[in-house]
Amino acid sequence: MNLFELLPAEKQEKLMQSFGRDAQKAISTLREAIQNNDIQSLTSTFHAMKSALANIGQSEKSEMALMFEKAGKNGESDYIIANVDKFIAVLHSFILVEETENMNSVDSADKSISEDFSFVTEQLHIIKSSCDDYNYDSANTHFNALLKKPLKSQTHEFVTKMNDLLYSDSDFDGISEKISDFLNEYKK
Repeated sequence: MNLFELLPAEKQEKLMQSFGRDAQKAISTLREAIQNNDIQSLTSTFHAMKSALANIGQSEKSEMALMFEKAGKNGESDYIIANVDKFIAVLHSFILVEETENMNSVDSADKSISEDFSFVTEQLHIIKSSCDDYNYDSANTHFNALLKKPLKSQTHEFVTKMNDLLYSDSDFDGISEKISDFLNEYKK
């Protein structure tokens, strides 16, 4: 049994959602790096995915990422190019279909979304204050309240990213600072 399996189901689900978003970014980075023959980006992405896969209890798949990382460090670009599609398929298997569909529908309907400016601002101020007090439960509760409301894609992306950061790193100070920056730029 690994640590991931010991987590409550809700926390496992959040980690998997976060990993799904990371996997999507990694796939894009890997494809671009292959086109540009950028071994350094490939190696860095394999390294990041090795750790992320281990965090969600996927030790065999983490080992696969380690093999690619070592190949990158050894300059074995032919091996990577010949086999990277297998690793991309592994990452694809973790991307939640409904998440992809939700992202697409948010983007296409963004112009018609009426975001509640005062609610978003109020919730972000509460989350910032909660982070300043290192109060995880309060910040998490208010993130969830925000994510249940209709949000424009930029706001949704920011709130999701901050919620993931809270969950994965408990970076209270960083979140508080990023919320301040976001609020300074946030407009109706």
